[in-house]
Amino acid sequence: MSNELVVLNDRKELNIDDVKGMDFLVIKDEEMHEIADFINTEHQHMLNNFSKSQSNFMDTMLVFSSGTDIRNLRQISAEIESKKGALVENQYRLRKSEVELRRKMRDFNNMKDDAESDPFDVEIMEIEIQEAINSRNGARTYIEAALKTILCMKQQYDAILKNKGIEDVTEIDFENEEEEFHIKKSTQQAFEDIVASGRISVGNNRYLLQIGIMPNLVHDYWIKFLGSPNSYEKKKFDEARELLYQQLKGSAIKEANTRGLDELFYENSCVRIEHRK
Repeated sequence: MSNELVVLNDRKELNIDDVKGMDFLVIKDEEMHEIADFINTEHQHMLNNFSKSQSNFMDTMLVFSSGTDIRNLRQISAEIESKKGALVENQYRLRKSEVELRRKMRDFNNMKDDAESDPFDVEIMEIEIQEAINSRNGARTYIEAALKTILCMKQQYDAILKNKGIEDVTEIDFENEEEEFHIKKSTQQAFEDIVASGRISVGNNRYLLQIGIMPNLVHDYWIKFLGSPNSYEKKKFDEARELLYQQLKGSAIKEANTRGLDELFYENSCVRIEHRK
């Protein structure tokens, strides 16, 4: 028997010959040809265009909208880690599939050379090989989609660092920015509550108090803002939120002091650049 592998044609996903003669009630051969042509050409282009779970626009405007740069970097890192985990898992699955495919092709070749092989077994093996090839090609589309998402996130990560004028971020940088993040998040959520219902919700009242901010101060600030013509411009809202943050900055450390703490975090518990390998 020959040990040379037979390389089968890489058939398209839908082969019209496989479904001919099924005596469909509505779909005739002409429509079946039209469907097969569409699936094997235009649909593949569509799949490549829409294979990502969500658009770059959604990532940029909705996912990475934490209000502070380092929080956005943290979210980008988490999203990349999620994609990386899926990629690594699929990488090993794909490698095992390639080995299985080569083994099937070897067995197929041997069966064809063996006069005693059952012709039906040979035909079944050929079908299994074509199925494995199509599965591999389908996996490529989704792996590339994950890679495109990671590339977009990497470019966003680089842009944030560039705009901040820094080359790296440490855990200490992250901790130092946390008060700003929580003040801006809690006060924005309070604004959203007031717009929606005219009052700050119990949950956001509690959130503000936990970081040392009196909810009624925030309530009155936003009520005054909403009564001005500026309340119809997003830019003016951003400026108002920044001004409110500047007024409230330092509230968290004061609250921590009342609880017997002298720091919001301790640097010796954080990863620093010199710790990196």
